[in-house]
Amino acid sequence: MANPDKAKAKALPRIIEQTLDSFVLHRWIVTLILIVLYFIVFSILFPRSFASAYNFSNMALEFAIPLSFVTISMALILISGEIDLSVGYVIMFANMLAGYLVVKGLPLFLCIILPIIASALIGYIVGLLVARVGINSFIATLGSGMVFYGMGLNIFEVCRKIEGGSAIQHLPDWFIKIGQIKLVTFKDTGAIQLPVLYAAILILIAVIISSKFRIFRKYYYIGNNKEAASLSGINVKSLKALSFMISSALAGTAGVLMCARMGAAVVRVGIGFELQAITACIIGGLSFKGGKGTIGGAILGGIFMICLSNGLRIAYAPSQIYNLIQGLVLLLAVIVDAGMSRRRVIG
Repeated sequence: MANPDKAKAKALPRIIEQTLDSFVLHRWIVTLILIVLYFIVFSILFPRSFASAYNFSNMALEFAIPLSFVTISMALILISGEIDLSVGYVIMFANMLAGYLVVKGLPLFLCIILPIIASALIGYIVGLLVARVGINSFIATLGSGMVFYGMGLNIFEVCRKIEGGSAIQHLPDWFIKIGQIKLVTFKDTGAIQLPVLYAAILILIAVIISSKFRIFRKYYYIGNNKEAASLSGINVKSLKALSFMISSALAGTAGVLMCARMGAAVVRVGIGFELQAITACIIGGLSFKGGKGTIGGAILGGIFMICLSNGLRIAYAPSQIYNLIQGLVLLLAVIVDAGMSRRRVIG
């Protein structure tokens, strides 16, 4: 007759093994739990400063522009097995170009669409260099980032000779409104602004496309094994070039909206958001090796990053400590990703 104690001893490792396998397949659950715990703990510790419509509306706005845009763009790139280090510089370039076009008096539609088109075109060229020439995406996007940054600085220098100052300021109301209109206003001066609606629409579209459209599924095949994907009839080169174009277009859109939101085009705005986007994606269950994770998980990772920065501000932590914490979180997420990637899970 089997010993019940021995049976329990054998069952426990299996339970642990199944739990680890579940985390490999659904790492976003851990991120969601951390976000819920954050809201509970900070609501108790800081009921006045945290649990207010003003703070929540600020968190929503901070996530909406530009983090939601660059997180979604980075998720697409990572799923395909590549990386894009240029998105922060694209934001800066589009921000400066939008400000310049507004100052020159172009119609609103052109002030919005031209920076996005310019960003998308350069992103597509970078995608071709990666997909067809075979340049490593780390090097290609780092180099293109410097190109975007240089063009943004040149635009700023041209405007500074005209206006002076450290930013392109005094933008007209007809442009500023697209980033500052308040949809809902609360009693404690908090408000839901129009960029939150933009982000909500983008997230909805991204989630629907990623879950319902077959073309998005092809990026998982490419990320898992691009040679096998190519042999199965998937146009790997074209899809990769398209992903970099989409990434730059989304970053360019974020840059234009930030210009309207701040009411000025500011030098260096957006720089560094590529690391925030990468951290958000890895925390949300994506992998540097490609072929893993979901857009929804990346969005949860982005929300976690906003919770992290918001918590540090509410706790009056020194501003310089945020980069330290963000770096540690990224390292921890990468370590966990590397450890879990070694586990072969079918599901």
